[in-house]
Amino acid sequence: MAKEKSDPSLTGWAPNPNQEIDFSHRVLKEIVLAGGQFWAVQAWMTRVPGVACSAAGYANGIGDASYNRVCYGQSDYVLAVRLYYAPELLSLSSLLDIFFALIDPLHPDHQGYDWGRQYRSGIYYSQEEDIPEITAAFERLRSRLDGRICTEFLPLSSFVPAEDYHQHYLDKNPGGYSQIPARNFYQALSLYLPDNLKAVRTAAPTGDQAAAAGEEQAEVQNDAVPSAAAEAASPKPAQPETFVRPDDRTLRQHLTPLEYEVTQHQATEPPFRNPYDAEFRPGLYVDRVSGQPLFSSEDKYDSGCGWPSFTRPVAAQNIVQLPDHSHGMVRTEVRSVMANSHLGHVFEDGPASAGGLRYCINSAALRFIPYEELAQEGYGQWQEQIRPDPDTTKSQTTEQADAPAGVPETNNKGADQS
Repeated sequence: MAKEKSDPSLTGWAPNPNQEIDFSHRVLKEIVLAGGQFWAVQAWMTRVPGVACSAAGYANGIGDASYNRVCYGQSDYVLAVRLYYAPELLSLSSLLDIFFALIDPLHPDHQGYDWGRQYRSGIYYSQEEDIPEITAAFERLRSRLDGRICTEFLPLSSFVPAEDYHQHYLDKNPGGYSQIPARNFYQALSLYLPDNLKAVRTAAPTGDQAAAAGEEQAEVQNDAVPSAAAEAASPKPAQPETFVRPDDRTLRQHLTPLEYEVTQHQATEPPFRNPYDAEFRPGLYVDRVSGQPLFSSEDKYDSGCGWPSFTRPVAAQNIVQLPDHSHGMVRTEVRSVMANSHLGHVFEDGPASAGGLRYCINSAALRFIPYEELAQEGYGQWQEQIRPDPDTTKSQTTEQADAPAGVPETNNKGADQS
């Protein structure tokens, strides 16, 4: 007799293949996808090689959003997942072909056992340059299916991250419900995953597992959800699962006008006249909005640009890098993953000895926690990674030591506009 699908012993899946990929120096793009219950979409789409990270949430609605409010039809939000992917590895076309293979695009307001407008399928873009690829994906889908395609195709108007317990929910609760069968996922990878990524594709359960339980159990096993225990077997990069963005009303109450404009509307604070440009005490810099750890004093240096500068984040998976063509410039924007806060920009003129990158970040997007306060603030685990005694050499790197205080080494840094 086959075991029930909720039995965790049936979920011995391989770890997320993206753990094998270094995304720290790759520019990422974002796309928001809706295909029914968001935890299943997140569980499978984050296992597509080339997807760096994700956040479950509520898209294209107005006002406050929560799981109960959305699921009880008290808003027009749709349950969705914001994906950040590396286009040099995985094209948007391939990503969407895989996505379409996992959902039912022919029925409005319905996926699996879930009914209601909040479960509608959709693709929501934030950059107009993605429109041709999305349009082409719809045309390919129409050539494969008979019937009216009901999946929405709209610009992203809003996105509210879901509660922390809903982030990577099926990794935490491997016996949970998934409207997406595992066999659909692996078939989609076989059909649409680019050849350059098939070497790191997610592996299905071993033949020994299936043979030991018999054909009937193997069929159930193929419908199971990836196990958190399987991923824990190998080192895992830091994941922002406990840091969420408050609703907009709360943000306005707790942020200063400058902090709100910088993090939510990509404003830029004045150079030099900000609290952390000249801050070199040991400690941790976290997202002002969510509290997510972002940068460390270990990687901070005085670049002379007037804004806090770092050579790297504390965890590459805690930030995303997006193309930015605003103000007539071509730059790479840096945002936090969980709260989607605008932080600043990253440039390729940092100290060569530390990797050559300069993360130019607004003080208004950060909160500094001194080393001696880390434990009481709930960040005690970071004390082992930060030296307790100030290192005065941090404020003057060998490449910037000759620059007078407050004067950029090169004139392009003074116009960074973090």
